[in-house]
Parts: sequence; C-alpha cells; structure tokens
Amino acid sequence: MKPLVLLFEIICIDNSENKYSIFQAYNLGASQAKFPFLCFIHDDIIFQTANWGINLIQHFEDSEFGLIGVAGSQYKSKYLSGWGSSPKFMRVNLKEIHSDGFENTMYTNPKGNILEEVVCIDGIFMATRKSIWEEYKFDEKTFSGFHCYDMDYSLQVHQKYKIGVCFDINLIHYAQASYSKAWFEATKILYNKWNSNLPLSLVSLNNNEIRYEDWYVNKTYCNASASSGERGQAFYFF
Repeated sequence: MKPLVLLFEIICIDNSENKYSIFQAYNLGASQAKFPFLCFIHDDIIFQTANWGINLIQHFEDSEFGLIGVAGSQYKSKYLSGWGSSPKFMRVNLKEIHSDGFENTMYTNPKGNILEEVVCIDGIFMATRKSIWEEYKFDEKTFSGFHCYDMDYSLQVHQKYKIGVCFDINLIHYAQASYSKAWFEATKILYNKWNSNLPLSLVSLNNNEIRYEDWYVNKTYCNASASSGERGQAFYFF
C-alpha cells in the first residue's frame, strides 16, 4: 500500500520587532493559510509522533469537535486562573523539559480514550478548522500581549463546539510555565469578559465540589504566583 502523504505548510510571522500581540500574529498567520486545518503551536516543542497530522484530521472527522490540544481541563473555575484544575478534571498528554534539565512527564487519561472532551486547553498546541477560526478569531481588540489567548479562544469555541485533548499526538515542550505580572493582568481581562459564563464543567457538581475545585485552583495559582515572585497579584472570590 502506498503511504498516505499529508500536505502541509509552515507560516512564520516575524515578530522580532514586537509589532504584534500573539492575538494579532495568530490571526495574521491564519488569514494566510491555504489548507482547511490550522495548528497554532509554540516554537519550543518537538513532535515525537510520526505523521501526527493524520491523527489530528481523523479526530476532526467528528464535526462536533472544533478545537483540539494536548492538555486541558474538564472544569474551568471562575477564579483568576489558567486552564488548570484539580487532577480529577485534568486531561494531559505532555512532556516538559525545563532549562535545568528536569523532565516532567504529565499523562492524565483515566478512561483510556484517544480523545477526551474538555472545556479549555493549553496554548502549547491548539488545532482547529480554518472555517471555525473564521467564526471565532483571536480577540485582538480586547487583549494585547502574549497571555490568555488559549483560554479566551477555548471559551469562544466552546460556545458552539466541543473541545478535546488527544492522546495519540506526543510532543516535548522545552519550557516551563511561569506567571508574571503581565499574565495576571491579562487574566483579569479574561475574567471581566467571561465571568458570567463561569464556572464551566462537563459534569454536574454540587456546591461543596465547586468550592473544592475553586479552593484547589486558588491554592495552585497563588503558589505559582509566589514562586514567580508575583505574590500580591491577588486572587479573588466573586
């Protein structure tokens, strides 16, 4: 059998002079794309899965899915936070190698499915159809800079489509998440835009379960802020 060949293109946006926010750069790149599927990826990753694009397109055969990544959560708190949640709701297939050489392999897939539905994903790898991007572009009017593009885009797409984390595309991320003052400021803007839609969950939770999830997120991101030297970038109950 002749091997399947998948055509692709790499669109690079030169931002060496810091002309664009990541929202603007991603919109500019997507507008130039000539194929029906788009992948927004960090420049510090290496794919370990051969022909991973074929796997990705197969996932999009389910027309209900509009956005796919490799790390996400089935719960999004109304707290000022990223995509993270307690381990119960995390769905992750990712290996990180930090600058000091520390390796962190994260794999959370309790049901063993190849594709797990979530409500938001991490921006390290985000894939969608170009037709969906034409419906929901990155919000360069509300946001500037380089933070919260993944959360905002997830919340946009989730209004109409399912979001998934796939477990048949393996990659290595040569970086470590950090939470700067700019990240917290962008997260406040995200909250102001989406607070009436939060929290989001794929399962029904009682009040005690919601309190626990919110406590967990609050603790996690407060600790992250302290380790990044940003203690005092307050987290609030709303």
